[in-house]
Amino acid sequence: MQFWWKMLWGARHERLRKGIPGMMITSSAKFVRAGQALAVAAALASAALLTGCAQTEIPPHLRPLSKDAMMLLGKKGMDTGQPIFIRIFKEESELEVWKQRADGRFYHFKTYPICSWSGDLGPKIKQGDKQAPEGFYQVA
Repeated sequence: MQFWWKMLWGARHERLRKGIPGMMITSSAKFVRAGQALAVAAALASAALLTGCAQTEIPPHLRPLSKDAMMLLGKKGMDTGQPIFIRIFKEESELEVWKQRADGRFYHFKTYPICSWSGDLGPKIKQGDKQAPEGFYQVA
């Protein structure tokens, strides 16, 4: 780097760059420093733009509930921290969400349509049969 600097700008500018006392800063030296500052600013701006392009996506399970969902919870007297119960009906292509209230009972919250599902109607027999398991499960 120092060799390149001496070839391009000469020994006088090298002394200015090092800040040797007694050297008067000329307008050309100010131009060189302004160019360096501009190059640094351009590099920082480029880095900031590239960082802005790299959007970090929040995983679905960490995203906050929508405004509509929060309003529906409040309307039905339900709390976000209470457990949920999910029922899936393949033949009807519906998923029901039930939410526990303060009295300990589960109440219907919302029904969602299921676009597509794999396997056939009936229980899961073995791993890899593309059937949804039936029964009650606790998910932590």
